[in-house]
Amino acid sequence: MSILHSTYLYPLLLFISFLLPYTAVHAQTYPPAVDVWSEPIRVDSLNERFKGEWSPSVTTDLSTLYLQKWGKISVSHKIDTLWTMPIPLNSNVNNGSPIRHPFISKDDKRLYYSRWGGYGGWDLWYSEWDSVSSDWGSSVNLGPNVNSPNIEYYAYELSEDTLYCINQVWADLGVCIYVRDSITKEWGIVDSSNYNHPFGTGNIRGLGITSDRRKAYFSKYISLLTDSLQSELFVTYWNSVSNRWGEVYELNINSNAFQPDTNNNFHWIGGWDEDPWIAPNGKLLFFHSNRDAAREDTSFAPDIYVSFLLIDDNGDPVSVENDNNYKLLNFDYILFQNYPNPFNSGTLLSFYLSEPAIISLKVYNILGEELIKVIDNENYNGGLHSKQLDFNKFSNYSLSSGTYIYILETNNVLLSKKLIYLK
Repeated sequence: MSILHSTYLYPLLLFISFLLPYTAVHAQTYPPAVDVWSEPIRVDSLNERFKGEWSPSVTTDLSTLYLQKWGKISVSHKIDTLWTMPIPLNSNVNNGSPIRHPFISKDDKRLYYSRWGGYGGWDLWYSEWDSVSSDWGSSVNLGPNVNSPNIEYYAYELSEDTLYCINQVWADLGVCIYVRDSITKEWGIVDSSNYNHPFGTGNIRGLGITSDRRKAYFSKYISLLTDSLQSELFVTYWNSVSNRWGEVYELNINSNAFQPDTNNNFHWIGGWDEDPWIAPNGKLLFFHSNRDAAREDTSFAPDIYVSFLLIDDNGDPVSVENDNNYKLLNFDYILFQNYPNPFNSGTLLSFYLSEPAIISLKVYNILGEELIKVIDNENYNGGLHSKQLDFNKFSNYSLSSGTYIYILETNNVLLSKKLIYLK
């Protein structure tokens, strides 16, 4: 064992083993998705902690992020790996009325949002980008075929002539699809009064669809009396046979609510994971969550998080090398939590490198003894990498059930996580 390991590793391992909490488990009401996402990372550079950043929506080239902040629609720009502090948009968008839930079209020419006023309550509006002034133009109401005296909550542009809208037409915040007539240019609903809608009977909070239109990610408010009241992230897959969205599955990155007063069954805070925005390639997921704020200062204010796809819907590990689209965070190295955890045979270890590096990835017991060399002093390109670890292949070590530590070492940096093996 090197001087670095013998001097620092043992105390580090003991310290980590006490600090890292056991993976929380909460009641499940939907089957888990095959897709596996990395533990979410808070986008530090644009967030002011616990001030409230909501509803992320990102341009296709991943250079500009629109969000709701301070009661206004704001914009942040990516410079290398840093996102700038959000700046409110002009008065065409932020006209003084309550406003929320921005969504930027795939060609970056239209910005949709929900704003108070118009045909009653919350209406859906949009602004078009003015290339002359290099700013957003006047607000346009989507009209009475889309808006009603009830709530119009969110608009997602699948194409310039097709909108997925969250509203109260057939359910309390359910999804309705609108298509614009090529001749009259009027919007018309195509799926109202469908109470067997694959997204469920309402309470939808945000929606994102991959560019190949195979997967739709959304958030849904759920009620679990044995656990908490919260919103969680889900995915549904397009069924080409029935020509509609199929069953709903829960993502692995949902957070639990926190109950500060166990004598009050209805006093839960946190656990809100909402408004997912999925990158066109389906490998990056932005959303807002108050998972940290709720525990640190009992605040309800959410922050924006990003997660990387680790296992796709075919069950295959995802590795992406030298892709500038993944340089979204001000981190040189990230070691993700293994998945699944706990596990009884195989588990996936994933990490992110901002640039090429010589790395080692090893597993230790809590006494600091090296057990498994997953990667031993090898060259890796920058990007996202995943390695499958099968504990059953190391039977000669007589590994017993319990807690182990895995460590990523590179350039005199040690990153560590714990994993739990159930034999």
